[in-house]
Amino acid sequence: MKKAIKYFVIGIVVAVLSFLSIGLLHPSFEYENIITVEAPVEIVYEIFTNESLSSEWLIGFQGYEILEGEPLTVGAQILMKFETDGQPYEFVETMTTIEENMEFSFDIDSDMFDMNVQILFAEYDGTTTLTSKTYTRGKNVVYRSFWYILKGVFQEQAQMNYELLKGVIEREALLLD
Repeated sequence: MKKAIKYFVIGIVVAVLSFLSIGLLHPSFEYENIITVEAPVEIVYEIFTNESLSSEWLIGFQGYEILEGEPLTVGAQILMKFETDGQPYEFVETMTTIEENMEFSFDIDSDMFDMNVQILFAEYDGTTTLTSKTYTRGKNVVYRSFWYILKGVFQEQAQMNYELLKGVIEREALLLD
């Protein structure tokens, strides 16, 4: 019986160390999302930055509060409010680059991770490609391990949001014609 307990404890220790080693070996990760929209870049950017439409494409979006600065200006800090499975979740976005019709970038600071998000807009012949590049880093080794294991979920969630955005843009672009 003592031998079984000993091996059980050793197994638990190995499992915990293995989990934590993931966060040590992979403290951060990056992913990219791309959508192509049948609309000029001016319309895509205008709808992307229209906060009254955010709840239509950001899953779980409940609203925001401006903490510092003015919307759509570098340095502005915005408290973003979401709800997932009935649980509220908030984080602070700090705008880092705002170049109309070209780039919209921001940093996210949450209790569990930091993110840097760069969204690029490029038009060719009336069709716009939106490319989002995201860099994520957990706040501690446990979160780093956890988020690295779930990195595919982050990317899938972001892609779902961008696909919803594409639908909103194409719908709104028709109304503008």
